[in-house]
Amino acid sequence: MRIMDKGIIILTLGFPLLQQAVALQFQDQPGFELFSSGPAEEGMDRLVSQVHPNLVIIDLDWLISKNSEHVSERHYHAFQLLQRLHSEYPETLFLILATYPDAILIHNTIELGISGYLLKDDALTLHLPDVARTVCDGGYAFSHAVMNVGDSPTTLPPKS
Repeated sequence: MRIMDKGIIILTLGFPLLQQAVALQFQDQPGFELFSSGPAEEGMDRLVSQVHPNLVIIDLDWLISKNSEHVSERHYHAFQLLQRLHSEYPETLFLILATYPDAILIHNTIELGISGYLLKDDALTLHLPDVARTVCDGGYAFSHAVMNVGDSPTTLPPKS
């Protein structure tokens, strides 16, 4: 189980209002240091490689909206990026924020070992510092609606 030691979070949120809202939640929280990579993948890669954070919060909508016109291609690109980041930074945990649950992407990210997938309208997003602590302490953070997408409820693999 991973115990939060640095409390560093990199926000990769493409929409300024969301970025401000998330940053406000963490501003008076002891034990957290926030960095923002802005909306560019290159900036995120550079910042993650320099800081080696415990947790990266990724705005999946931003990631999807900026790549390709076809939804399936955008989801594929988003998954490829998550897969690459997870592979390059195996000690870093990833928490996804999204507007809509996508069954295939949810399944693939769970298989990959992503620690959380929250819908932006879920009550959990109102408590992101608590969610971040849960994830950094070895837990999962998935919106209820995310876990019930598809034909049958999603099950999470045990954490190693």
